[in-house]
Amino acid sequence: MVPIIPASELIQRNGTTQCFRNFKLFGDSETAHKVFYWLVFFLLYLIPLLLMAIIYTIIIHKLWFQKVPGNVIDNNLRLAQARKRNVIRLLVVIVLVFAFCWFPAHVVHYYWTYEPKNLPNPMVINFNLWLSQANSSINPCLYIGLSSEFRKAFTQCVRKSVYQSIQRMSTKMTSGSVRGRPNGICPASKSIKKNSV
Repeated sequence: MVPIIPASELIQRNGTTQCFRNFKLFGDSETAHKVFYWLVFFLLYLIPLLLMAIIYTIIIHKLWFQKVPGNVIDNNLRLAQARKRNVIRLLVVIVLVFAFCWFPAHVVHYYWTYEPKNLPNPMVINFNLWLSQANSSINPCLYIGLSSEFRKAFTQCVRKSVYQSIQRMSTKMTSGSVRGRPNGICPASKSIKKNSV
């Protein structure tokens, strides 16, 4: 996205300052604009998608054809096959969700570049751009939802963290250091006791 910095300029319109892209610095503005968005599409969407697909395909192939170590008992074999299927499903879903979340943003870029007069509704544009950014927060949810082992480890971490927080709070209350009040007593509670006597 580095070319955006020199290609950006501030323009005063209707009493507001707005930032616009101006690709004249790179030669013919219209051609530079098109080249820029094709580069964005290839470098930030198509190549990462292809790399993910290739690498995950290699992982899936090695995982699927890996032999189960030790004595192969039917129960062990079924459990190993189930785990393999879960991992494969997770990897496929991650690639598909990446493709689904980021593609609409590139469609918006296409409209900005080739059909600026036919831009979709601003709400649609904002939703598509939001969806691409939301991909980063969707991935951990996928891991938690689709992997029982990840879910178990995540739950243990959260429980441990909550337990430690409760322990710290109770230690502070018993040592009288809650918000700098001696013995954890709130001054308002003292005045209520005095008035009630």
